[in-house]
Amino acid sequence: MNIIALDYIERTFPNSKIIVMLQDPRDAMLSSFFQNFRINLMTYHFLTLKGAANFYAPVMRLYTLYRQKLSFNIIEVKYEDLVTDLQGKVKRILNFLGLEWEDSILRYYEQALMKMIYTPSYEQVIKPVYLSSIDRWKNYKCYLEPIMSILEPYIRNFGSRV
Repeated sequence: MNIIALDYIERTFPNSKIIVMLQDPRDAMLSSFFQNFRINLMTYHFLTLKGAANFYAPVMRLYTLYRQKLSFNIIEVKYEDLVTDLQGKVKRILNFLGLEWEDSILRYYEQALMKMIYTPSYEQVIKPVYLSSIDRWKNYKCYLEPIMSILEPYIRNFGSRV
């Protein structure tokens, strides 16, 4: 959700490097909907698929605008590409950040097991990368049908398979 603050980030930290993780919008909706968030002014949108889509669309519309107008140093990484080529995509990100590769990066979950994780996805952080979230939306296609018109521009804009 830091996308909303990209203009502020660019003005405040003009030399910052931004990593944007893009996921097929249909899978992103399901992920948000199924996530057990503590309810607040932002997360209440995720109580329904329509609410999630109605939140997602203006945020991604804003990102599309920022992508055209702002001059920040940005790298976009597709979630689907990251989980199917973890080492390759992480090396690309590290190169962007000017950091060196370490083999322990692929075993991130071992370090995570030794720490308290406070994110809603804490159970996923302590596991190796898995592929089951890719195209998960296909199992829920009938439930996503009412919001497809909201998501369609972003499915096409961010290179997801239609």
